Amino acid sequence: MKKFYNSADLCTTIMRSEYTNSDNSFFYNTFVPIAANNNEEAIQSIKHIKSEIKKISDEDMKKNNLNILAPSLLNSQLYVTKLMNVQTSEQLIINFLEYDFTSFSNYFSFFLDFGFLSIVSPVKSSDIAMFRALSITTLNELLALAYKYYEKDKNNLISYQAEYKKIINFIFNLDNDKSLNGLSPHNLLFLYEILHEPESSIFKYRANINITENMLQIYDLLSINPDYVKATRKDTKTLIKQLKELSNNNTIKLEYGKIYKLSSVFELFYLHLLFLVSNNSNYIKKCKCCGKYFYTNKVNVTYCDRIQNEKSGQTCKDIGADIVALREKKKDYLVNLKASIASKKAMDVKRHPDIPEYKENYKNWKPLALKYLQEYKSGTLDAKTFEKWLKYTSDEKIKSKLKTIDEFKD
Repeated sequence: MKKFYNSADLCTTIMRSEYTNSDNSFFYNTFVPIAANNNEEAIQSIKHIKSEIKKISDEDMKKNNLNILAPSLLNSQLYVTKLMNVQTSEQLIINFLEYDFTSFSNYFSFFLDFGFLSIVSPVKSSDIAMFRALSITTLNELLALAYKYYEKDKNNLISYQAEYKKIINFIFNLDNDKSLNGLSPHNLLFLYEILHEPESSIFKYRANINITENMLQIYDLLSINPDYVKATRKDTKTLIKQLKELSNNNTIKLEYGKIYKLSSVFELFYLHLLFLVSNNSNYIKKCKCCGKYFYTNKVNVTYCDRIQNEKSGQTCKDIGADIVALREKKKDYLVNLKASIASKKAMDVKRHPDIPEYKENYKNWKPLALKYLQEYKSGTLDAKTFEKWLKYTSDEKIKSKLKTIDEFKD
């Protein structure tokens, strides 16, 4: 059995969190409504609380304006207990990638999911009592506590999640880099570490994980001296070639039966990342339809099982290919529309050299159109908004001054 505990100095006062690798059960200290008598009821009650908290805006939370919530809910009591959440490493990682830490209501879901471990900043001694086993608190008090640490941890969580997405994309080759084909996820994790350790904060969270001997063994197999890793980073092609020549059995092996003391949820997720690549039987993918992460045991699957059409109950797997085809058709249309408008504006400048507004309009339009096209292609700007802006700029009455894209967003 493999167990993961909180920091040693807090173990005596705080309900312990533990991970059991043998049956994929993760036990953690979290907050459960007193009315809940069993695990299933507790999870259902927490789901209701999360749903209600979504009604609160960040501005309301900042001003402590919680009137939108029923007084009975705010005054409802919760207690700290050990709740079993049966999740695989794949599920836990994907759930973490989907949290939106720019919103407090989403952060609060994270806070409820992981209790004490969710806090990155040092916990004040006056707050520790709220995490002790069987401690009782109200939802109102819990919201205040969570918001205090949200303000401190928000940027760290956003930054770490962004890094985590980069590493997931790399070790499962989600960007389809042909030079990485044939490398297993654990060898890609090793490669990522060599290439990005100096600027990445992820690897500092392995401090309590004894994988040093395994890493050194792989270094030896590659004939790489760890003291000269900097020079190795300059020759990525050679390193990839050496990794491909190695057996994929040269994986990172974790010690079973060892107790790891965790000081943050980041260490927990790094451990799960190691379990995932050591397992080497499941893959994390990014759905081509909804753009969200999912896991599968089939390497060629491209669509997830999330509901895409609420009325019909059809999933991305059911209708994703059709949606993507229509999306690509729309993309081609907008690219052509942008090119057509650009051609017309350039022609207007040529035909009317005596009217400076045409030249000024084209000069202002060109960089904006390119910027918005890039945002559209990257997925940060939706097709409807981009199309409305393009059609607006095609109006001949529009001369030099142009509205920005923000004025066309719903």
